[in-house]
Amino acid sequence: MIGGSRGSDNNVHAFRWTSAGIQAIDSTGSAFTAAVGVSADGSVVVGTADDHAFRWANGAFSDLGTLGGLYSFANGVSADGLVVVGASYTAADEQHAFRWANGLMSDIQSISADHSRATGVSATGSVVIGIVSLSSGDDNAFRWTSTSGMVPLGTLPGGNSSSPSGVSADGQVVVGDSNDSSGNYQAFRWTTSTSMLGLGTLGGDYSSAQGVSRDGNVVFGGAETSNHDVHAFRWSNNVMSDLGVLGSGTYSWANAASSDGGVIVGQSEVNSSGGWHAFRWSQATGPNMKDLNDLLIAAGVNMQNVTLLSAVGISGNGQYITGDGDFNGNRLAYIVRYCDGECPSGVTTAGGLQQSVASLVSTTTALMAQQHGLAAPLLGDDKPITNKNHVGAFGYAGSASGGGFAQFANDAGLALLMGVSYAQEDIDSAAMTDNVMVAGAVRYVLPTQKIWRPFVEVGGWIAPNADLDFDRTYMNGADTATGKGTTQGDVSYLFGRAGVLFDFAPRHQLLVSGEIGKERLDTNGYAEPTTGNPFNATFGAANDQMDIAKVRVIYNVGITEKVDAAVWAAGDFAFDRDIGVSANIAGGGLFTASAQNGTSWAEFGARVGYALTESVTLDVFANGVAGDPQDIQTRVHSGADLRYQF
Repeated sequence: MIGGSRGSDNNVHAFRWTSAGIQAIDSTGSAFTAAVGVSADGSVVVGTADDHAFRWANGAFSDLGTLGGLYSFANGVSADGLVVVGASYTAADEQHAFRWANGLMSDIQSISADHSRATGVSATGSVVIGIVSLSSGDDNAFRWTSTSGMVPLGTLPGGNSSSPSGVSADGQVVVGDSNDSSGNYQAFRWTTSTSMLGLGTLGGDYSSAQGVSRDGNVVFGGAETSNHDVHAFRWSNNVMSDLGVLGSGTYSWANAASSDGGVIVGQSEVNSSGGWHAFRWSQATGPNMKDLNDLLIAAGVNMQNVTLLSAVGISGNGQYITGDGDFNGNRLAYIVRYCDGECPSGVTTAGGLQQSVASLVSTTTALMAQQHGLAAPLLGDDKPITNKNHVGAFGYAGSASGGGFAQFANDAGLALLMGVSYAQEDIDSAAMTDNVMVAGAVRYVLPTQKIWRPFVEVGGWIAPNADLDFDRTYMNGADTATGKGTTQGDVSYLFGRAGVLFDFAPRHQLLVSGEIGKERLDTNGYAEPTTGNPFNATFGAANDQMDIAKVRVIYNVGITEKVDAAVWAAGDFAFDRDIGVSANIAGGGLFTASAQNGTSWAEFGARVGYALTESVTLDVFANGVAGDPQDIQTRVHSGADLRYQF
């Protein structure tokens, strides 16, 4: 999307909007910029900056110069962004049409004329259309190619003025308006084989062509009727068809057509007080236009407090419509999906789609943070540090998990810790299933007789090829719709930890440690199905990683000879976050989102152990991870383990 905005300097500046936000399009020191055209993929924007035409491509601003004079301005760009057309003043202070390509602005006024300007260009840039003021003083539409040069297209019989409004993708068809012998203006269609053909009216005095379908076979616009109303029309096969009006309105206008002209959209009055609604007309359901609001309601979309006022654009396949509407008192641009056949219907906004992608960043953050709760039992986070060997098995609910753990230690202070589990975890908008997690660590505690002993530990855990489910929720009319995706991914964490053990009383142990780690979540690409999901998305493979600083405190106490307990807590701070979520959304294009640094959460837990025998202990425990409800979320797990010491 392109447009203009008044800045703090009170000057108007061009902008380009993408899912990443508004991006100013300015040359250094420009007081005024205006964008007028954009390439098919949105990467190239053209317009005028101060007094010169410009081309902006992927962040680089280029002044296209002039034809020797002081001024130039751009009016159009080819679909691939490689050709720019417009008008420039020459050294003789005459305005001439130009075509810019490969870094060179070329004067294409190859005939004797007072002045000219290019107004449009074919998809490939090989055909240019515009207006030329002939030496006779008459204005004519023109068509230019490198072979023919500038060729005036003439006028309808008896007329003296014509102007173009559109060109087919291949440049073989030009449409516009021309006056005739009566002085009235009429829509025309010009082809290389038939020259200029007047398209007639709907019984009144005039008509006007708004544009032409990509294939050149259908012309659309507005025409006067016999009772002097103005109705949208569709012309095809030498017949101009009245598309009607909505309700009791007297005025409608066609703004855009699908590639083959089978679907036309625009706006219509709906009553005598001047209320406007967007309309859709299709060849499959003709002959009259339908209120786009009513079509969506009939398709099951909740349109409460939503009114689509105009439709100004449509995709080549006719499914996606853009325009502006009233959303609960706010005037917003919208995107609609609707078709006559089998497809999900909906209406949303670019902001709504962007938010749906951004929310997945929070979802992956939560998924990564919650893994720390699942990993805690594997490396003995709730057990006292001893030089005894043990093996055990555990299971818990909250998030369903079960597995085993082990420690092999010696009197020199070295210990090898390991664990494995199978888990399934559900959080808001995501789930990790078939999650086999493997963990391991090496710990060294300095042997000493003091009440405090320093220790270091390095280790990590990984859950490879886990099944991942993601939900992406977005605005759909007054309700929401959800895109559901399934993929696979790996989540892993490597850490280094250092701390101090305080054995300040018999069977009392306090552990304080600091930790630095790096966590990764690598996900494969996936595509959402369209069921209940009008704006389905396709996601590329993504890598989410963050560094984590963690402070942990654990207190273990022997209550009796057979009963011991522990409580622990940790504070986590994530920084140096690196993630790029990229989604290609049907009807909306490419959307990206990134994460903010500074995410934090807390880990917590408690355990009570009972010695069944000298070697066997039964533990019951609870642990969890808590954070911002909109980001990390909170999950608590509870369960039991049985460990054998030897």
